[in-house]
Amino acid sequence: MITTQPTPSPAEIDQAVARARQQRSQAFADAFTWLKALAATGFAKLRQEPVPWARAA
Repeated sequence: MITTQPTPSPAEIDQAVARARQQRSQAFADAFTWLKALAATGFAKLRQEPVPWARAA
C-alpha cells in the first residue's frame, strides 16, 4: 500500500527554506573560517618546504 505525506503548508515551506538558507550560510561561514586558518598556518608552511615536483631539472 502506498502512503503519501500531507502537503506542507506555505508556512512550513517557508520555515524549511529559511532553515536551509541558515544552514547553508553557516556552512559557508565555517568553510571561510577554515580557509582563513589554513591561510594563516598551512600556506606559510607550504612556502617554506620545497615540493619535490617543483625542483629544477
